[in-house]
Amino acid sequence: MSFNYCRVCLGIDGKLLKIGRAAHVHPHCYLDSGGRLADLPRRTVWEMPCIVLKTRGLWDEAMRILERRA
Repeated sequence: MSFNYCRVCLGIDGKLLKIGRAAHVHPHCYLDSGGRLADLPRRTVWEMPCIVLKTRGLWDEAMRILERRA
């Protein structure tokens, strides 16, 4: 059983991204609250839903982040 919840909206439904040791957020909540893709680990950018990236015009930025060598 998981007790993870979105740090922005406090919801537990839907896909949550891990953005810290014990912090989870919905992708849209993270971006709506002013979060930037560049501040996320590559693994988390990889898990970001394509539809969220494309509808917000962040697809190219995500691809640049994912193409960088670790």
